[in-house]
Amino acid sequence: MYRFLLVAFGVGWLFQVAFGFTKSTFWLAAAMWTPALGALAEGHRVMPKWWPGPKTTPPRTRFLKLFIGSTWPVLLWLALMVLATLPFYLPSPTLAPFRHPLYPAEVAAALWIALAPLLPLGVAFLGAFGEEYGWRGYLTPKLAGRLGWFWASVLVGIIWAVWHAPSILFGYEYGWYMRPEGVLLFVPVTCGVAVIHTAVYLRWGVWGAALTHGAVNSWAVIYYVLYPRLLPDRWLWGPVGLQGAATAWLVAALTWIYTKRQVRSLQRRRTPAAPPPALVDDPQRRSRQEYTSALKRRRPGTDDDSGRRPPGRPSPRLPGERAGCGLGVLPPGPPPFPRMPRSPRPYGRSSLGTDAPPDRGSSVSPDGTPLKPPPGPGFGPPKPRAAFRRRTAGAPCSPPPCLYLSVFIKVFPSRRPPAFLSPLRRRALDLLRSCCRVRSIRRLSF
Repeated sequence: MYRFLLVAFGVGWLFQVAFGFTKSTFWLAAAMWTPALGALAEGHRVMPKWWPGPKTTPPRTRFLKLFIGSTWPVLLWLALMVLATLPFYLPSPTLAPFRHPLYPAEVAAALWIALAPLLPLGVAFLGAFGEEYGWRGYLTPKLAGRLGWFWASVLVGIIWAVWHAPSILFGYEYGWYMRPEGVLLFVPVTCGVAVIHTAVYLRWGVWGAALTHGAVNSWAVIYYVLYPRLLPDRWLWGPVGLQGAATAWLVAALTWIYTKRQVRSLQRRRTPAAPPPALVDDPQRRSRQEYTSALKRRRPGTDDDSGRRPPGRPSPRLPGERAGCGLGVLPPGPPPFPRMPRSPRPYGRSSLGTDAPPDRGSSVSPDGTPLKPPPGPGFGPPKPRAAFRRRTAGAPCSPPPCLYLSVFIKVFPSRRPPAFLSPLRRRALDLLRSCCRVRSIRRLSF
């Protein structure tokens, strides 16, 4: 930030001192571009948009909305100053400010009235944009990250008043020559005007703030055209006096509240509405039939049912399946469907009188009597969700079936196979026990 302050104050004060000795407004116009040079020296390369509003606005009405939205605080400020002066003085318009050696004052006044709506745009291009690019485009957002937008605006207003110190000391604003109290009187005015400029900047961007600055510089003379007798008492009456400071703060409060509500309403319009809560495609909430059909439809290494996959694309996984696990491996949590009770006998005559293996979900013995499922981890309702998650937390994928056999043989060499094994695996384990000794099986590794 020191580069910004060095360029803005060093070069800006140099140009204002040149204005004090030459009385040429060219140096004031050149000094207005020094804040932009300071921002560029700091590496600020943001190109401001002239229309920050929605793209759906017709192009013909964009400039009109930008102009009205940026200049109405200035018109309100002038109206409040005139209303505050009416109880004390009545307006007495004069053409003295329009006197020119080349043409009559009436012609100058008529030209000024005709071109008054375009004057803010001309002043914005001549120098107001340079100031706003530095004060509002760079310095205010940089300070707002620590102080907030309001207090950053107040601090920028103080810096802004100090930046005008050389021209004030040479009698530009109050007509006082080398009197520092003029700078102190200018501080509350610039603070209130800075809050107005920041409010306009937050809504309309740098170009909006430049139009506001141009309206202040070009329309402030209206007050002294209506009240020429108050020109010597500018420290009390007018835009740069105490009256202007009080009314500027009132307009700043109204503009700040209005702009804050307007920006919030625009954010609500631009933010898309939250979609209704859709059904989660979670295997734990899908039925057994849907999940098994999804497993059957999917082929390893393909993206669709055609069996072809574009080169360079990994194979998709089912919802809930993690990378590195086999097909259909679920994340930690309860199974996607409750485990069905199984028949305690691997094979035998079913209730239909055939030798086909009974259904795993059957609860009827071959002789027709109902069976009660024996207690065990593979029967009955599933365990609570929390207990299942604690048991499976941290497991990358389910262990292979051979690990169950090897662990069981090593740990329980003389017991029968547990109930959580499938009938085929229990059958294979019984065959191994009948063919081999337990001592030799304990050292097997599947």
